[in-house]
Amino acid sequence: PEDIKEKSLYFAEVCQHLSRDIRASILDLRDDSQMADLSEQLSKLVAKINNQGKIKVAFKEDGECPKLPLKISHDILEIVNEALHNSIKHSGGDQASVEIAYSSDRISLKISDNGRGFSETDFNALVRQGKIGLMSMKERTESNNGTISFSGSSISITIPLSRDEMPKEDENE
Repeated sequence: PEDIKEKSLYFAEVCQHLSRDIRASILDLRDDSQMADLSEQLSKLVAKINNQGKIKVAFKEDGECPKLPLKISHDILEIVNEALHNSIKHSGGDQASVEIAYSSDRISLKISDNGRGFSETDFNALVRQGKIGLMSMKERTESNNGTISFSGSSISITIPLSRDEMPKEDENE
């Protein structure tokens, strides 16, 4: 019975990730000229998680959020969502923070919590166990030519912004 429960939970997690990947694939088919407001989307996500009452999330932005291509915005949103759900499910902590800084050439993101954390070695072991959430965060980051690192209970991500991907000045008006 315990083995069946564990397998059922695993299959439910895999189905949830597959569903997200299917949505991401559909998003990839959309016109990349469409732009999204990441700041607004992150604010809504943090508010939703705070309303659930399982963890208290602080959200801090530095700089002005540019209009971003849908893929970048969607990937960052999914990374934050996955990291916060991992905090709720695995960290044992009761507080988390999402810090994002925008500059003309990059987005820097740090997600942390006051839980137990994990190391790069733990990350590799979790991936081998089939924990696809962490791998998904890594793949989303790398698909945007970004870098990701894990340190204790923090995840740091940097995604470069290419001028070719950004809207022209007159397109924003």
